[in-house]
Amino acid sequence: EVSDYLGLGGNTDSEKVENLIKKIDELKEKIGIKPTIKDYVPKTFIKDIFVPLRKRMKKIDSKWTEYEERCFPGYIFVETDYPKELNAELKKIEKFSILVGFGKGASRYFMPLSEDEEKMINRLIGKNNVIDLSRITIEEGKVVLYIDNSNIGDSDKATVVQCAVNS
Repeated sequence: EVSDYLGLGGNTDSEKVENLIKKIDELKEKIGIKPTIKDYVPKTFIKDIFVPLRKRMKKIDSKWTEYEERCFPGYIFVETDYPKELNAELKKIEKFSILVGFGKGASRYFMPLSEDEEKMINRLIGKNNVIDLSRITIEEGKVVLYIDNSNIGDSDKATVVQCAVNS
């Protein structure tokens, strides 16, 4: 609808979205907004940067449709060995808030993830930074709920949860 209102053209929704993105990118360049956060800080400060997504299902016109959405809207995940220096650089970006940490001013510190937390996040989001759909199966007449999510664990380790089945 926005693309149509702005007269950006396009015959399909995909073309209209692409035209809108192109126009936004042109405007950002015109007013001096760099394409990515990586363009604002020294490259050595960032090992990896990503926005975790999750797959969801939504019923649209009586049909289940798969889509992706942000897990943590407003947050960008950054892997760095230089949190204080990165925070100082990010503060220079107009309207950019802060790197999540504890304390204020010079006493501010950043708590790194433990090795177990890092492994859990990597298993959860996989190599493409997307949390896959969980498949849930309830067998009729049984009180076992089987949850299958290929990102979370090894294929031979299923997560089984007991639940009540209403009949």
